[in-house]
Parts: sequence; C-alpha cells; structure tokens
Amino acid sequence: MTSINVHILDLPDEILLTIFNKVSNIDLLYSLMGINEKLDRITSDSMFTKDVDLTTVSSNGTNDSKLDIVVDRFCTYIFPRIHNNVESLGIQASIFHRILHADYYPNLHKLTLLNAEMDMASHIFNVAPLLRRMSNLEKLTLSLSVRRRNSFIDGIYLTDEICSSIPHLHTFIFDIVSDDTRFYAHPKPSSNDIRQTFIERGYHADCYIDYYTDVITDRLGRCHVYSLPFTTEHIQYISSRFPGGVFRNVRVLRVVDTKRSFGKTFFAKISRSFPLLTRLTVSNAIEQVEKPSWRLKKFNETSSIITYPHLAELVLSDVHIDYVEQFLFSFNTCLPCLNSLHVQYEHLTTITENFTRDATRMNCAKVKRIVFNRVIHLGQSRNFYRYFPSLKKYCPM
Repeated sequence: MTSINVHILDLPDEILLTIFNKVSNIDLLYSLMGINEKLDRITSDSMFTKDVDLTTVSSNGTNDSKLDIVVDRFCTYIFPRIHNNVESLGIQASIFHRILHADYYPNLHKLTLLNAEMDMASHIFNVAPLLRRMSNLEKLTLSLSVRRRNSFIDGIYLTDEICSSIPHLHTFIFDIVSDDTRFYAHPKPSSNDIRQTFIERGYHADCYIDYYTDVITDRLGRCHVYSLPFTTEHIQYISSRFPGGVFRNVRVLRVVDTKRSFGKTFFAKISRSFPLLTRLTVSNAIEQVEKPSWRLKKFNETSSIITYPHLAELVLSDVHIDYVEQFLFSFNTCLPCLNSLHVQYEHLTTITENFTRDATRMNCAKVKRIVFNRVIHLGQSRNFYRYFPSLKKYCPM
C-alpha cells in the first residue's frame, strides 16, 4: 500500500486532478484532505470544493453512524479549510444546524435542504435565522414536512418567513407538506386558494389537499404543495388526491393513503407522471374498489397494461393483497426492470398460487432480491427457485 501511495504522489498535479475528477468529491475530501501538503493543495481546488452535496451520504437506519462520522469530519476539519470556496451546498435537514454552524460560507449561492420534518413544537423556521445569514444566496431548494399547525404553509408564509429575508434569492424550488393541520374556522382553504398564494408571488406551483377526520374533530387536513417544473429526484409522499403532471427528474416515490384505496387509474397516472421512476413504495391497507381489468376478463386489452419501464425496486410490504396482484399480474402491469421486491410472504404465495401461476411469472423473472416481512425457511423449494430464476438473495426486513 505504501509503494502505491508513493507512485500516486509522484504524479504531476495535472494528472492527479484528472484522476480525482472521476471520483466523488465527497469521498475525495473525506479521505484525502489532511494526508499531506500536496493532497491538501489538490483537494482544496475549486473543482472539488465549490459544489458540496452531502445529501448523497446515507442517513437512514443502520447508516446513521456513517453519516455522523462523515459530518463530524467535514465540520471540524474540512469546512474550516474550504468554506470560502463553497458556492453550492446540499444537506439533509437532520444535519442542517451542524453544517451551518461549522463555519461561515460567504460565497454560498445555492442551498438544497432535504427531508426537513418538524413538529409545531420545533417551530418551522428555527432555521430561518441561519438562512438569513446567507446574504448571497440566490437559489434555495427546500423539502419540508410540518405537522400540527393551525394553517397550511402557503406562499404568504414562505415569503414573509424566508424569501423576504434573502435579498438575492431568484430561484426557489420547494416541496412542502403540512400534515395533521387543524382548522377551527370555515370555510377551509381549497387547493386553488393555496395555489394562488404562490402564483400571486411569482411562483409556478401546484398542490392538492386531503381533509379527514379524527376522534376529536373533522377539521384535519394535509396539504402538499410543490414548485413546477419539479427538478429534484425525491418528492414528498403522495396520496390518491395527487392531480398528476410530469416529473421527469423523480426517481424515488412513496404513495400512501389511509382513507381511500388506490385504483388502476391512479397507478396509470403514476406511470405517466413519473416516467423515470426506479423505486416505488406503496402503503395502503384498504381493499381496491377499482379492480384490475383482468378480473373483468379483458385479457386482450393490451393497451390497458400499465408499464413502469425503469422501475427496479418495488416495496409492497404494507399493503392489502390487492396491490400485490395489481403489480405482479402481467395483464395489469409490466415491470421489465424489476430486480428487488419487498412483499409479505403470505401475499406472494397466494398471488402466485404457491409459485406456479403463469400470469404472475413474467414480472418475477428478473427479480434478484426479495425482502420478506419475516424470517422464511424455504429449504429446497423447487417451485420458488424456478419461479425466481434470477434470485440471488432473499431475507427478512
């Protein structure tokens, strides 16, 4: 290993820059900055330090410790050395305060803040004072979910709380959910009411609203508003009220509804709206009202088949069995790239008729990984392995 390092360090700076340019700048800064003077000089180049995107570092489940280690090193060692170079910064909301308190970023023009989830108790914009410090900020991307307010987040609120305090802001990309919002007055706002508050302030946006009841009141609501065109790869989870549109950049999506079932029309809308989707999670325990077309014996209507041309991972762990049928039955849905499936074992055996049903075989043929809801001991089940000829791994959640 030492001899390899010596050979690398013997290379001219120009060649090292070319080599390092093919590596993630986050990996490069984390691994090489501080090794020696030469590597410090090279990794401090604006090529690697002007655009720092820490949203690529995983921050869920078992990888929280990895995120903490990376963030600690960036806050204590890396940002103090490169803060003047940083022009674009992407961070998860969970590390927002740590990153922005680590140093001052005088040349920061673009900020992407993702997955901010806040309760009314931790006021929505305790981050606002930090944002106001960024006097040169020109572009802001904000993904935010807020619970238990007494009104929906609208264009008036965002303008007053954030935009008016950032004088050079000219591009604001947002994806905002107000959930468990309680209303004590009538009439309750409509989707058009919320949409107009953004349009009147120069923002092209769309939204939809779910109103529902609880044991205390019938005045709870969820509002999802987002800027158009939508340019990020993730979007807040959507419900059956989603109006549609075209979201070519979205790769990861979760659809959730606890009040209404999803029908074939909804899934066709999802396919059209998110043409490059690679991961889809469905959460709905309600039996389908709008049944798939095969139940109506319309086997020859190939035009009714819903296709997800790029979908590689499908999560059906928290659904009514109807949705497993919806996706695996080849007369309903075509999944040419599916290689990872999360599903309840009992649902899978029922829908595939113990791994013998031809109608569900096609969508299972390329699956390489299955995640079950519990530990399953398949032993030498020939039908199972024949049904999933590409399978390399199956495991519990």
